[in-house]
Amino acid sequence: MAERDGRVDLSFTVTEGPLYVVRGVRVDGAHSTSDSMVDRAVTITSGEAAGQSEAAETERRLYGLGTFRAARVRFEPVPSMSSKETVAVDAVVEVQEARRYLLRYGIALSSEYEAALDEDLRSVGVAADLRDRNFLGRGVALGLGARVEPDMASVRGLLSMPRLASLPPSNEPLTHIPHRERDKLRGHPVL
Repeated sequence: MAERDGRVDLSFTVTEGPLYVVRGVRVDGAHSTSDSMVDRAVTITSGEAAGQSEAAETERRLYGLGTFRAARVRFEPVPSMSSKETVAVDAVVEVQEARRYLLRYGIALSSEYEAALDEDLRSVGVAADLRDRNFLGRGVALGLGARVEPDMASVRGLLSMPRLASLPPSNEPLTHIPHRERDKLRGHPVL
């Protein structure tokens, strides 16, 4: 260090380590999700250099499928296939699937103001929702819900698909038929 101008000269010696190359990829923990769907999400390929950027991208894509609650990539060295310049590694992709079926149920309370009759309508009913969050192992959510009250019944269907081209298509049709309308459809007189 020169005291006159306050500068410091530094020098570094870099010793390059071996190149880590992926020998193979193994996926553990995917039981109900289809193999082809998982394979498309894994971006690590055999024969390529092992790196954290590809591991992070694989984890991000696996989470994006919506069927896993945990995804982790690690590299395991294969000493028998390594040399001084190259270390062979196996990429181990560990996933944990989210709970596949979801059942929700409860009591439904509703309050509705009918302006034409100047009446406040309140009712108590029951509601239930059953959903398969990995239908056919493809990451498709399929569900059915129902709600029943003294003067109303409703049924709801749900179909939600994994992201396609970064757009999450979702379709949730709702069928709600109050007793008055249902009676009209059945041909009963409505008061």
